Amino acid sequence: MLSKDGAISLILLLDQEEEVGAKDLQKVKSNYYVALQLAMSLKEIGLVNAKKVLTPRIAYSFSLTPKGKKVADKLKEVQRIIDGQ
Repeated sequence: MLSKDGAISLILLLDQEEEVGAKDLQKVKSNYYVALQLAMSLKEIGLVNAKKVLTPRIAYSFSLTPKGKKVADKLKEVQRIIDGQ
């Protein structure tokens, strides 16, 4: 799952922002529907929470689960190792 294009970037974005709307996922993937599908895939494996937000239309808000936060912390640790810190 983490090998999917944009998965790691999405996890790190959610770690940094804590909660993002579906439109904000486009910071990771420019195509809205591809970004939404990626977030839903991460939800299926327990890394992301998806909350329906009622606006004039159905929208979603995403955040990391505790498991997702652990993964984000490990990814940041790996990045620090790569950067030599």
